[in-house]
Amino acid sequence: MASSWRDLLPKVLADREAQAVSSVRAVSSDDGEESGPNGPNGANGTPAAIIAGVQRLSVMRCPAGADEAIWRRVNEDAARLGNKGWAAKASALGWSAMDLFGAVPTRDGDPAGDGLAVWLGGRRILALCDTYAVVEDACGGRSYFNRRQAECAVLLWDMGKARC
Repeated sequence: MASSWRDLLPKVLADREAQAVSSVRAVSSDDGEESGPNGPNGANGTPAAIIAGVQRLSVMRCPAGADEAIWRRVNEDAARLGNKGWAAKASALGWSAMDLFGAVPTRDGDPAGDGLAVWLGGRRILALCDTYAVVEDACGGRSYFNRRQAECAVLLWDMGKARC
């Protein structure tokens, strides 16, 4: 008697997941975002100024005019960059703190000037090179962030001080 599709579905889904994981490992030079590029031990080589900035950002109030939910997501993404070793890897590849944590502090902003932490929107980083980051969205698609800076961009943890 042949199995129904319902009996086969768990195996098909497990096979797809295994294929997706091996695909991500082929793109990335490390074992994934959860342990970060330099291991899970926390000594990931992130510059002290970035660690201090991300810590300051975590206790900052949402800037006037910014959406609370978006600000919270940016904070989460900035913390992942700083705590999971991605900031250290990016720094070693020549990325600046502004490339990672920059944003334009005007009410309308300038998406072309946003750093990686602002752009991520909760997506998972798969790999970095000297000019771009590869991220995975919720549906498994890939997007690319190219390093860029706007003239008026400031570091996220300096948002309350800057005027453009």
